[in-house]
Amino acid sequence: LPGARYFWRVRAAGGAGTSAWSVIRDFTTAGSLTNQYAVTVGWNMISLPLRVADRRRSVVYPTASSSAFGFGGTGYVPEDSLRNGSGYWLKFPATQTVGITGFVVLSDTIDLRAGWNLIGSISVPVDTGSVLKIPTGLLSTSYYSFSGAYVPVDTLEPGRSYWVKAVTAGRLVVSAAPTAAAGRVPPRGGRSSK
Repeated sequence: LPGARYFWRVRAAGGAGTSAWSVIRDFTTAGSLTNQYAVTVGWNMISLPLRVADRRRSVVYPTASSSAFGFGGTGYVPEDSLRNGSGYWLKFPATQTVGITGFVVLSDTIDLRAGWNLIGSISVPVDTGSVLKIPTGLLSTSYYSFSGAYVPVDTLEPGRSYWVKAVTAGRLVVSAAPTAAAGRVPPRGGRSSK
């Protein structure tokens, strides 16, 4: 439940007996929030920056004037439902701000194919140097955004998408936490099925 506080403690049991209970830990679940994302007139490279209840393009980006186009490796594919971690081209009739309501995504594991990939990001800005590559040496390019021309970037921004070229199939772990830089892979779970 959003806004609920949960408590837990643990103890070990084995052949040597049972340990004492650990200290009590707790966490509070987050509620949904609404963030504003700027888009410009014409084509934009966008992504789904929050985990939303209804992933249809017509619900998430209702003012868009085109279908959402993902990249399937050999060409563009129109998609009705957006997925966290994926990137899309989407056309808007005017420069505007779009409000999206959902839950924060602080980590995502993104599958890459060999060649060019159009990827999304998470709910907070992420320095490209902190993105974990599996395997190491996976990428052959920088990350590129589009603002009238393709430009390399050093930060992945929420709601935006990026081109990146992979040498082979692999995965990127985009995380707000320092665990990715330390080499510990967070669990998969940022991706939603179609």
